Amino acid sequence: MGNSRTAHALLIAGLLLIVLHPHAKAAEPTSEQILKAKQLVKLGQYYVLPGEIALSDYSRAIRSADYKFNEYTRRREAIVRDIHTAEKTIEALRVQNEAETETLQKIGKKASGSYNDQVGIVNAIRKNLREGVAYIGDQQKALQKLEKQGDPGDQYVTAVLRMSEVMDDLTKQYAVLAKDEEVTKAIADLNQASNVRMMLGPSERLTGEIPDMKKLREKVDSATIQFEMGGGVPHVPITINDAVKINVVFDSGATLVTLAPETAAKLTLREATGKKTLRLHTADGKVHECRLVILDSVRIGNFRIENVEAAVLPSGVKGAPDLLGGSFLKNFKYQMDLGARVIKLTQITRVTPNQASAPTEGGPMPGENRSTAVPPATAPTKPESADTSEKIVFARWGGGKKWVDVTDRLKLLAASGKEFVATPEALSADPTPGWKKRLEITFDKNGVLKIVSVAENDSVDISQIRP
Repeated sequence: MGNSRTAHALLIAGLLLIVLHPHAKAAEPTSEQILKAKQLVKLGQYYVLPGEIALSDYSRAIRSADYKFNEYTRRREAIVRDIHTAEKTIEALRVQNEAETETLQKIGKKASGSYNDQVGIVNAIRKNLREGVAYIGDQQKALQKLEKQGDPGDQYVTAVLRMSEVMDDLTKQYAVLAKDEEVTKAIADLNQASNVRMMLGPSERLTGEIPDMKKLREKVDSATIQFEMGGGVPHVPITINDAVKINVVFDSGATLVTLAPETAAKLTLREATGKKTLRLHTADGKVHECRLVILDSVRIGNFRIENVEAAVLPSGVKGAPDLLGGSFLKNFKYQMDLGARVIKLTQITRVTPNQASAPTEGGPMPGENRSTAVPPATAPTKPESADTSEKIVFARWGGGKKWVDVTDRLKLLAASGKEFVATPEALSADPTPGWKKRLEITFDKNGVLKIVSVAENDSVDISQIRP
């Protein structure tokens, strides 16, 4: 009973203290509580932001995407190179077929031995042509299958850009926290009460990764784009509004990105402010009243540009190509290598529709009214070197359906300037053991592709493929 009365008295006394001192201060937060309230967590000898801990996830994503991207690029370049080489070989075979067929027609059937020999030559060339066409078809299918799987370059670029953004954001937050008196005092109090010296982030890991990330970011801002030739002009793949993927003509002479009506119908487009239409010339010489629109974004390779002005051809225009013109290309410097079928792009500015920019290399001057006609085809330049090995386009060794590419090996042999015998030992390959083989060399002779065929165990005269 006595204990109950004592407890009751203490409770009343406590309530009276609260009533009499309504402004009594609560207990001061500890240093750990202050740092936790600032979203800081302990990591070794550092108090860091949670974003730092998540950086390892971004690093893994970059490594994975980089591997996939490199593997995809390697496979794609190999297929495109093989197609390009086969196309050159077929071009040479067609020239040879015309010449040998003309010779056959002149011989006449009465000269049976010569005629039959010539028939054999023509049939062999035509067989090679059929095999070449079939090979290109197979390679194109392989390329389509690969591209259908998707270009992992987007994943790599996204991972690099995201990690770069996180690092930039963390750096800015740490700069603010370093000036926060509560944070600096809390860490100082902790260090005074402990032998372990704690520090505010960024950690050594983050500061060490920043230079490497800057290098990765610079690489993302410059890239090489593979293109395909069609109708004598280069075509590149782009993505519009992050939704529609199309192949367009890379047209440095066009003032604007220009869309065919069929392409425009697939997109949600915003009307341009101010001027609503523009008169443009198309490749057929006609003038069309085009609608001006704004594309939310245009992406090519690693690059994504927002708010791109574009012209939409009227619905009556049929078969017009889509063009990648100055309203997109003004953001880049670019160099085109027609021989290698690549375009090197370097982003020079990030513009908004209201920002003026300097003309890009090869692009139109501001205000210049160039037509959107498809540019003429340009022949690839040939190497100026007189080195015989540089004149060899393609070489294969074998027979029937079994052939191996010996281009690199032949270039080494030709570079010596000495004659050699076409044997498996010399060419480091034997695709048909026990069967007669031949060496076929496609070479560039003064800008014209020619083919030399050498039977197994015959001498190869290097002078045959000198221009």
